[in-house]
Formats: sequence, structure tokens, C-alpha cells
Amino acid sequence: MPRLNRLQAILTRLQSKQVVTARELADHFGVSIRSIYRDLRTLEEAGIPIGAEAGIGYFLPDNFHLPPVMFTTDEALSLLMGGKLTERFTDQRESEAFGQALTKIRSVLRPADKETLAAIESRIEVFQFAPAQPRHLHLFELKKALAQNLLVEIDYQKEGAASSEKRTIEPLALCFYSGNWHLMAWCRLREAYRDFRTDRINTIKILGNTFDLSKHPPLIEIFGQNGREATLHHITLEVGNQYAANIHEMKYAWGFSGQEKGSKTTIMHFFNTNLQGFARWVVWGGTNISVISPESLRDEVQDIVRQLADHHCK
Repeated sequence: MPRLNRLQAILTRLQSKQVVTARELADHFGVSIRSIYRDLRTLEEAGIPIGAEAGIGYFLPDNFHLPPVMFTTDEALSLLMGGKLTERFTDQRESEAFGQALTKIRSVLRPADKETLAAIESRIEVFQFAPAQPRHLHLFELKKALAQNLLVEIDYQKEGAASSEKRTIEPLALCFYSGNWHLMAWCRLREAYRDFRTDRINTIKILGNTFDLSKHPPLIEIFGQNGREATLHHITLEVGNQYAANIHEMKYAWGFSGQEKGSKTTIMHFFNTNLQGFARWVVWGGTNISVISPESLRDEVQDIVRQLADHHCK
């Protein structure tokens, strides 16, 4: 990266975070810490009041404001695509907020970039089998609770339950998998970690009390614990390479999380709460798919195959 571009990028990172360390900047730009020190001095000589605190990092004073950041054409197009995804995979309030932000971004674009966005906007679309009624996912409120570590009271309707139940929870993370938004939280009623689908939250109330986030483990550890409202299963399959290539897009709908490709087969990993539904998808793949784990998924597949044999061999 040319030094002039790096200086601009460093300034952008200083604007985007409260504190940035020299090591963080050096690792990000692939240069030495000494080069970063020189870049920071250059910015200071140009009139940028960069603050520094020993052992913590560099920052811009709260009262210092720069002119609006200019976006490149590639950045503007990426934001446009982000808006399309937000519109389809979140709720109305979240989509409106992103739309307002995108309008502000458009206002600082160069005229040529505005024309490019206008020309291409109608030619980028995200298709999804959306519910008949608008979804209320409560993402706006949950993001506020996550940012401030606030306790939340929810009225939650479990799948198949006749009535809902009030829970006081400590919200820890929002995750999107298997076609839905999920809230990972500590449930004070059950005294355990729980996975709540946000579209099953009837009402939500943010309480004034805060909780101690530091007492909870990282998100990946919470994923590995049992006792969710709907158990999230880690599924491992062995799939023929040609078939794995053919299901490139479909796999994401089933909670695909990663893979290791071999010479003839690919080991694929998924997270999914519906073993029976997943087993039907495995059966649909025929001999192209083998279940490695869990054993309960293999049992579900065998039950389905037996039922099919009984039905068709009468």
C-alpha cells in the first residue's frame, strides 16, 4: 500500500475506534511499528491532534471532527449490497435504520459514484422465502442491551408450547444461523445458557440493571454447552467432492460452518437444531453423504430409510 493511502487509512481507523495501538496498526498494514510511529508523526505535523497514553494506545480527542469521509466506488457498492441483505434478513426497524444511514452515506459520494449506485441498485436483489407477515425480531432493542450489558425481560413462546413464559435474561450475543436470528443468553429462571430464536419473542423489556459480562465464557464455549431451548447440534458429514460442489449454496440453509476438502471427499460441519429435518436432507443426498456424527442423526436417517422401505415395498 502506498504511504499516502496508509496515512489516510490510519486516520480512518483512529476515527472509527476509541483507542488504537501501534501494534494493531502495524499488524493490520503489514509494516513495522517504527513505520507506524513515523506515520503518526506525519499526521501530527499535518495538524491532526493525535492523543497518546502510555500502555494504552493512540486516539483522537472527542472535540476533534474531520470532514465527512469519502468512499471509493467499491466501498459504496459493498454498502449497497449490505443494505439489500439487511432488508431481507432483519426486521423493519433495523432495515429502516440501515436505510437512513445509507442515505447519509450517499450524500457524501462523488457524483459519478451516485450515478453508479443508481444504475446498479435495481440489478442487485436478495431473494428469500419470507414469512407472510412482517417479522418482529427485536434486533434494535437487543443490540442496545448487548452494547450496555443490560438485563432484559422477554415473553418467550417455545416451539410447540401452548403458552408463553416470561424470562429475565443476560443477553450475550446475536447469531444468525439456519435461516433465523438467535439470542444467546444466560437465563436466570433456568440458571443456564439458552438459545432463544428472536422471532419467538412476543414482547421485550429492557431493564435498568446491568450484569457482569466478564463472568461469562466466550461465545464459542457457550455454543458447546447443553440445555438450550432448542439444542444446537454440531453435525459432521463426509460428502463426495462433486456432490459437495453441487450443494454450494444449499448448505448455508442447513447451518454450514466450515469444511476440510480431501482428494475424494469433503468433511463438512453444520450447526442445526432440527435433527429430523436435517436427516431428511441427508437421505435426499443418497449415497453421496455419510454421517460421521452425531450418532443420533445416523439413527434418524436409518428410521427414515426404514419407513421408506416399508412404504414402497408393501
